[in-house]
Amino acid sequence: MVTSNNVFVLQVKKVQNQDYYPYLEVLEMLTSQARPMSLQLEQVDVIEGQVASAKTWKERTAKIFLKKNSLFSLFEVSFHC
Repeated sequence: MVTSNNVFVLQVKKVQNQDYYPYLEVLEMLTSQARPMSLQLEQVDVIEGQVASAKTWKERTAKIFLKKNSLFSLFEVSFHC
């Protein structure tokens, strides 16, 4: 258990020390790994807050830029070629 906790902490530090913001999926993966370990780290709370904020932003942005039943994703509409 201690080893998996240490691995998790190292993964979080690696993500936090990068020069770019991590993808939402990366943050969701980290939180899903932390839940079974019953980790009570400040980092887990921060990541869960970031995931919640990102999901809220994504939903609001989709409501603004996507029509109902759109065949396109938010990414496709944002970066139209």
